[in-house]
Amino acid sequence: MTLPFRTTLESLAHDSPRGTALAVLSAASLLAVWCGWLFLGRVSVYAVTDAARIEVRLAPHPVEATVDGRLAAVHVHLRSQVHVGEVIAELDREPERLEQRKAEVRLERLSHELAAVRSAIEVTTQGIDRAREASRDALRVASAERAQADAAAELAVLEADAAEALMKTGHLSQLERAESESAARQQRSLAEARTLQIDLLRSAERSGATDRTTKVTDLHREEVHLEGAIAETRAEIAQLDDAIARRLIFAPISGEIGELGTAQVGSFVTEGERIATVVPTATTVDDLRIVAEYEPRDALGRIEPGQTAMMRCDGFPWLQYGSLQARVERVGNEIREGRIRTELSLGPITTVSIPLQHGLPGSIRIRVEEVSPWTLLIRAVSEIVTQKSK
Repeated sequence: MTLPFRTTLESLAHDSPRGTALAVLSAASLLAVWCGWLFLGRVSVYAVTDAARIEVRLAPHPVEATVDGRLAAVHVHLRSQVHVGEVIAELDREPERLEQRKAEVRLERLSHELAAVRSAIEVTTQGIDRAREASRDALRVASAERAQADAAAELAVLEADAAEALMKTGHLSQLERAESESAARQQRSLAEARTLQIDLLRSAERSGATDRTTKVTDLHREEVHLEGAIAETRAEIAQLDDAIARRLIFAPISGEIGELGTAQVGSFVTEGERIATVVPTATTVDDLRIVAEYEPRDALGRIEPGQTAMMRCDGFPWLQYGSLQARVERVGNEIREGRIRTELSLGPITTVSIPLQHGLPGSIRIRVEEVSPWTLLIRAVSEIVTQKSK
């Protein structure tokens, strides 16, 4: 039922001034509280980025081909556990193995030849010693025979002289004297023959010694040549061993295969081409960290070591799984690809049931400061004005 206008005015005239004052006081109180919150309240400000992920502290190690070659085998797959020194892949080694077998055959042949030469040197040296001893014996015999011949010649000369004296006195015939002189000449000839024999023996000894020494020298020269060839062949085998070993690709660290290259077995890979990536195994939370990439305007001068943070992992709703607590460890000051790298340590894991592992992505919120709502309002107005001025 609608009251007449006059009745309404009469009702307002009869209202108590106490109610009006109470309403005004309530409104003023609310305004005071709001202004107090606006200027004195504190609001946490967060730097937020979706470019965050969990990583192991030890950097993942790329495994690369050390030489060019054809990929012969890959012994791992994604998520395989490997130990340091374990063979991950193999390049074709048959050409090097063939060359190595040839070198080993050549080494064996050279070793036999060297053994034969050394045996010949030993035999020849022993022959020189025996020949020298035999020559000395022959010279001693010849010298003795010459001495005997000299004595016989001297005796024959004396007998011839005696025969000459006896012939003059008539006690010896001319024929007997001639026989004595003939015997003396024969003995002198025999003594001269013995002397010539000694000279021939000495000449033969010198000539034989020279020949044998030359032969030994030639054998030693051949020995040195063979030793050099053997050393070169062994060096070649060692190089081939190294080349074969370099075609085996080993795990540089223990961990898990986090990535495999695109090369397939049978394809040709070049030196430095990535075959796989080994991610170190994280056994505790301390082995993990969070790496976040921030816009420079959100990070520079705002994010500092020691600030607290929260990470929400992609694929794990935070209302169900909760958030990971973290703390800023290091903040980069170099802009890479338009981003600033920030590293954070994980806090204690209590109620969160997220399976932590390398590469798990998510978003992170770092608490950078606490300001009043009025400050936030001024910043928002400033940004709006700045954007409109552009």
